[in-house]
Amino acid sequence: MKILYLTTAIADSEYARLLNEGYALNNPSNQNFHDKLIRALALQDQVKVLSFAPSSCKDAPLKDEGRYHYVNSKGQLLDRLGAKKRKGIACGKRLIKTDIDIILFDSLNQACGSVALALAKKAKVPAVAIITDNPKNLSKTPYFYQKAFEKHLQGAKGSLALSEGLLSAMGMKERPHLVFAGIIEEPKSEKRLYPEGSYLYFGGALSARYGVLNLLQAYNEAQPDYDLLLAGHETPDEQFQILLKKNPRLHFLGQVSKTENYDLESHAALLINPRPYDTKLDQESIPSKLLEYLATSTPILSTIHSGLQREFPEDVNWLVDSSETGIRDFFLAHIDHEKKFTNIRKNNGREKAITQYGLEPTGKEIHAFLQFLKTSVN
Repeated sequence: MKILYLTTAIADSEYARLLNEGYALNNPSNQNFHDKLIRALALQDQVKVLSFAPSSCKDAPLKDEGRYHYVNSKGQLLDRLGAKKRKGIACGKRLIKTDIDIILFDSLNQACGSVALALAKKAKVPAVAIITDNPKNLSKTPYFYQKAFEKHLQGAKGSLALSEGLLSAMGMKERPHLVFAGIIEEPKSEKRLYPEGSYLYFGGALSARYGVLNLLQAYNEAQPDYDLLLAGHETPDEQFQILLKKNPRLHFLGQVSKTENYDLESHAALLINPRPYDTKLDQESIPSKLLEYLATSTPILSTIHSGLQREFPEDVNWLVDSSETGIRDFFLAHIDHEKKFTNIRKNNGREKAITQYGLEPTGKEIHAFLQFLKTSVN
C-alpha cells in the first residue's frame, strides 16, 4: 500500500541536529510518536512523509531526503494567511502524482488537516485522522483552532486513536477506526551520561498540572541518596526554578535528544511518572512516557493509569496518592538508613510491552485496518 503521511515530525537525524544547533523544536513526545509510527508503517508499506516544519525553524536548512519531504515555514503571520497550506498542497500534489492509496494526517495540526483533506479529494482516496489527544485537554487552545480540528475530523473517512475514550469524545466512534494505546521501540543506549543507578529520572511535561512540582517537593523532603534528573522542552516556571535552587542534587537538563533520553531511562535507579490521576485524562489520554519506561528494565514509580495498571499490575510501583505527600511517603517507605532504595518492585514488563506495542506488531495491525478501509470506501 502507498501511504502519504502528513505530520510536523521531521527525520530523527534532522531533529537531533537542529536540537544541537539550538533551534526551538516541537514537543518531543509528538516527534517521537510520529517518527515511530512512520517507521512501523514503513515495515509493511511504501510511506512518503509531508512534514510541516515549525515556524521557529523557518531559516533551518531542511532538505528533502529519503521518505521525508518538507514544507518550510514562512513565519507565523504568513503561515496563518495561507502560505503554509498553499505550499503544502503544491508539494503534496507532486508526491501523489505516482499514485497513492491513502492519506494519514496528524489531526492536532491545522495545516496537516486542511492539506490532507484537499489532497484526498483530488486523489479520490480516504483521509485518516491520527487522534493522539483532545484539544480541550491541552492548555491555551483558541476557539478557532478547536473548530478547525473538528472540521478536519468530520472530513476524515476514519481514524487511528489512542483510546476508546478519546474516540468517543471526538465523535468518531461510529466511523471506521482502530484504537491502539501507543507505540514503543527497544531503547538503544549508546553512551552513559551519568553513573549507573545513581539517579532518578523524569522526562516530560514540566507544568504543575502534570505533577512535576509535587515530585520536586517530595524529593526535597525525603532526600533519597540519588540525584534527580529532569528533562523537558518547556521553559520551567518560577516555582520550578525556586525548588530547583533548594537542592544541588536536582538537575534540569532542558530538552534532550531521543538517544540521550533512552540512555537516561536505561540506567536510572528509578523512572518516575508523577502525572496526577484525573478521570477524564485517564479515559482519553495514554501517558506515552509510561509506555516508554516499560520498554526498559528500569524500575518505575507511576501514578495510576487504569488501563496500563490492568495490563502491567506487577511491573510498576503504582502510586495511589499522586500528591506531594503520596510521592514523599513512597520515598520514605522505600529507603533504608543509608537513604538507598529497598523493596522496590522490579519492572518485568519489557518483553510484554515490546511484543504488544512494538513497531512490528503495531505496523501490521494498522496495515490491516488501512487495507480494510481502502477496500470498504472504494
